[in-house]
Amino acid sequence: MRTNTIVIDRDALIEELLKDGIEVKKSRFSPDGGEISKIHPSIEAAGRAKFSSKDKRFYVQDEASQIIACLVAPKPGEIILDACAAPGGKTTQTAAMMKNQGKIWALDKSASRLKSIEQTARRLGAEIIKTKQADAEKSLEFEADSFDAILLDGPCSGLGVLRRTPDIKWRIKEGDLKELSGRQKRLLDNLARYLKKGGRIIYSVCTLEPEEMEDVIKGLLSNNAGFVMENAADFLPAPCKALVDSKGFLWTLPHGDGCGGFFAARLKKL
Repeated sequence: MRTNTIVIDRDALIEELLKDGIEVKKSRFSPDGGEISKIHPSIEAAGRAKFSSKDKRFYVQDEASQIIACLVAPKPGEIILDACAAPGGKTTQTAAMMKNQGKIWALDKSASRLKSIEQTARRLGAEIIKTKQADAEKSLEFEADSFDAILLDGPCSGLGVLRRTPDIKWRIKEGDLKELSGRQKRLLDNLARYLKKGGRIIYSVCTLEPEEMEDVIKGLLSNNAGFVMENAADFLPAPCKALVDSKGFLWTLPHGDGCGGFFAARLKKL
C-alpha cells in the first residue's frame, strides 16, 4: 500500500494500523510504502470502517508502481501530463508529492476509467488533477511545450506482473510484442512535442521484454535528436538506486525485489 501523504505521514499511518490490529511495516524501497503482513483476528474485528476501499489514508498500490512516481520527481507548482493515467495510482501519488500545488492532466481513452480516477482523486483529496478523455497517440488539445514533465506508463504486455495476473501468458499472441512496441514508440514520438525544453519524459512499462523496453527508448532517441537519457539513480530515493543498471535504466524484478516487474527510463528534452 501507499501512504496518502496529503492527509497523513507513513509513520503515523503505521502506528494507527498497528493499533487497529493490522500488522504492517515500512516497505523496502518506496518512501511512502507499507507492507501489510497480517490482519487479525479478522477484518471485522479490526473494524471495516478503519480499513476499507473508502479509507483516505492509503491507496493499495504495488511498490514498483510507487517507485515510478518517485522517478518523475515532481515539484510543487509544476504542470504535469499523465498520458495513460488509469487507474490513477501514480497520478494521485504525483499530486501528493506536489503537495497539491500545480496541475496534473490525466488522460485516458476510456470515459469509465477516467471516472475511476476522479473517484480515487476525490477520496484521497488530490485536488490538482484534471481529467480528459483522449488518445495520447493522436494530436492533443494542448499547446506545444506545455508540460514540465510527462509520464507515459505505456500499454504493454504486462508480463512483469504475472504473479498478480498469471492468465496474461495465455492471452499474449505471436506478434503482440511487435504491435505493442510500435504503439509505445508512436506514443512517445507524439508526446515529445508537448514537453517544455528542459522537461523530462518518464517512460515505464510493467514488462521485462526487450522489445517494450530499451528498443522503445532507442526509437525515441533516434527520431528526436533533442532528447538525452538521464540516469534514473540521480532522481530516486537512496534505497532505489541499486535498482538502476549501468545504462541508467530502472528495473524491478519480482523474484529479487519482491514487487512487480517494471522497467523505466527518464529522458530530458534539450
